[in-house]
Order: sequence, then structure tokens, then C-alpha cells
Amino acid sequence: MLPFLRAADRAGCRHVVYVSVFGADKAAFIPHHEVEQQLFASTMSATVLRCGFFMQNLHRQISTHGVDIAERGELFIPAGRGRTTFIVARDVATVAGDALLRARHQHATACTT
Repeated sequence: MLPFLRAADRAGCRHVVYVSVFGADKAAFIPHHEVEQQLFASTMSATVLRCGFFMQNLHRQISTHGVDIAERGELFIPAGRGRTTFIVARDVATVAGDALLRARHQHATACTT
């Protein structure tokens, strides 16, 4: 991602919508943190969408979560005793498209919580 962002910046890209992960602003050990920092340091405006978990990850045939739910009646997520959110990927795509088309979303960060 970093070489891509640098190339986009050099090419004159004005706005980027980046689908990140929840907590990337504080968790420097995950790659999304560095990508966000590079994006914010660039000359481009940005909309960052920090998503939680995707509902599609609950589908039995394509995910471990779906198997856990179907076979054990449990869902294992690294949230401790805390609550978390799930979002449909199509909804994220809708928001990302809107952010690309509307200037009011520039320099914005949104979370799914």
C-alpha cells in the first residue's frame, strides 16, 4: 500500500478512500496504522473507514466464524468481554463510493461502532 500511496500522491491524486480497521489509529503494530499515517502525511485528502468485523465472515461455507457458530454455537472474536460490531461489506462499499463523490467527506474518519 505504501508504494501505491506515494505513487498516487506524485501523480496528483486529490482524494483517497481507505478501508482500514477499527483501532488502527492507536495500534501501531498493525500495518493499517502505518498506511493511515502515510496517507495523512501526504498532500491528498482522505476518508478513512475503520471497519469492525464483516458479516460475510459469519457465513458457514467460507469462514471459520461460520463453522464455530454452526458446530459449537459460539463466536470467538478478539474482543475480550467487550462488545464489537459487524457490518455488511456492501454497506462499506456504498459509503466508500459516497465518500469518493462528495467533498464533504474529505479529511474524515468513520468507524462502524
